[in-house]
Amino acid sequence: MEPTFPDASMLMFTSNWGPMATFRLMPAKQDCPYMECIYDVQNKVLAVLSKDQVDSFKMVPKLDDNGNRSLIKARGKNAPAPDPNDPNASYKMERRTIHSPQEYYIRSREEIELFVNTFAINAKDFDFAQFLNMEPPKMEGAPGPDQLVGPDNQPINSEQKQPEAEKPVAEA
Repeated sequence: MEPTFPDASMLMFTSNWGPMATFRLMPAKQDCPYMECIYDVQNKVLAVLSKDQVDSFKMVPKLDDNGNRSLIKARGKNAPAPDPNDPNASYKMERRTIHSPQEYYIRSREEIELFVNTFAINAKDFDFAQFLNMEPPKMEGAPGPDQLVGPDNQPINSEQKQPEAEKPVAEA
């Protein structure tokens, strides 16, 4: 007996994951079982967020009555009071139950293609294989945090270098 799959219920579109161009899927129908999917080019994995919620425990800063993070008080009689503006200050933490979407990670290329072809309405018209075939940039030549790269690993919207004579001079 052939397995039955749900009707396609997501739209695929281009996007970015960090500096890398990629594709995402978003729900296009109410009965879609997923909230979002995104392909991570660097790790070659499709991350799928389900509409199903799971409870997980997470350590979060403890808040006081005003909603501010509670600093850990200094110990000892002569210890200075903690400075709330100090970025290295220690805060009280508490373990809380967080409701978050169930996450799935698909690593196999064949399974990624099957998932996309099953759930993406526009899978036949969208060339998502270009992202599956992308090679992540090497660490030495990796783009900076504000530099975007396309499917060919070339910078997007990179500024043309100005000739030396036209470069602005910093004032002292």
